[in-house]
Amino acid sequence: MLISALYALHGVATAFHYPASRAVVPRLVEKNDLQAANGLSSMASSSTTTLAPLIGGVLVAVAHAGAAIAADAFTFAAAALAVMPLTGLKASRTVVTSMRHEFVAGLQEIRSRRWLSTGMAYASLFQFSVLGAVTVLGPTVALRHYQGSSAWGILLAADGIGSLVGGFAATRFRTRRSLQVGYLAVLPGTVAALSCLAWTPPFPVAVIAFALYGLSLTWFDTLWHVALQSHVPEESLAKVFAFDGVISLALRPASLAVIGPLAAALGYSRSLVFCMCLMAAATLLVLATSRIPEPTVAAAEDQQSNEASPAPAEGCL
Repeated sequence: MLISALYALHGVATAFHYPASRAVVPRLVEKNDLQAANGLSSMASSSTTTLAPLIGGVLVAVAHAGAAIAADAFTFAAAALAVMPLTGLKASRTVVTSMRHEFVAGLQEIRSRRWLSTGMAYASLFQFSVLGAVTVLGPTVALRHYQGSSAWGILLAADGIGSLVGGFAATRFRTRRSLQVGYLAVLPGTVAALSCLAWTPPFPVAVIAFALYGLSLTWFDTLWHVALQSHVPEESLAKVFAFDGVISLALRPASLAVIGPLAAALGYSRSLVFCMCLMAAATLLVLATSRIPEPTVAAAEDQQSNEASPAPAEGCL
């Protein structure tokens, strides 16, 4: 009972942390550095996600489970100390309003931007059709067709390494239509991972597929955060990120509950192919119907450069 309550408390804290940590980024870096800053954040998150199971396993083997949990608690304390210098940032909004007013204001920001509402719906569908399949069916496929739990651990490590590469790539490469590129990048990564679970190719191929899966998700995640930070007003940004977290994760519990019975009824391969088709259709629908904002950060840089350049004299070729 106590552990359940602590997990619930952790979830509440995370719900506050996610929108606040994302909304503060534009106030810490210049607009042209948003993509690099978010890419570095993704790299840090991916590296800890990849290394944490390894470090935890070593601590449990050398000491005991209590020592691993204590070390985990220490990392939270260290993280809190690391963000203490940020307390000097003052909120841009000084008027205190009700929670209902904040809720309505955030909802209006999303409804006024179609690309926001469709993007959040897309993320929610991704949670339902892909993450549930990978989380629930992945370990079973690894147990039946590869080397069991050790193989699944290697695939998760490949996912983490791919995420690290995706975060690094996001800090280095920019395009004029970055969010469109992000949507398109999700598709091959998703198809690669689900195809490996459906048809179980040789294990090295599966490792590469899961690395591509992690890379594509982190790339999109970074570009999505940059789009919100670039085009949503600062006073509304935390509210929009809060809605982003709620809507994006809304269907994940349903996915975890449904994917098992669906696989039992249709079979693993057919269920995974269905999830692939669903995501492919959703990606094409978002790109066709949603007017994704331009210019992106990269285009804005080009525009600023052109404005700064002296205009040619009249009569010159």
